[in-house]
Amino acid sequence: MIGRRIYPPAPSEEISDPLPYDIQGGDYWYDPVSNHWMFACPVDGFPIANLAAHQVVEHEDGAITVSPSILTCGHHNGQRISWHGYLEHGTWREV
Repeated sequence: MIGRRIYPPAPSEEISDPLPYDIQGGDYWYDPVSNHWMFACPVDGFPIANLAAHQVVEHEDGAITVSPSILTCGHHNGQRISWHGYLEHGTWREV
């Protein structure tokens, strides 16, 4: 799955911790408020998580590569969701 780099709105007096609008599974963005890269897991009911424990390389085209592999989980409609894989130059690959 090809991810989508999105950009959050600039912080303002009205918005102190903004999330990007129209988040979709597989999206990733840099959050200047927390100073971390964030992502929406590329699955239905996507949990949102940060990449604080990962190395992130930003490429000239705005895509990112993350290492080591990403393991995340959450809940959606009472179901546990988990995902394990890689984000390489903006493309998600499940293990």
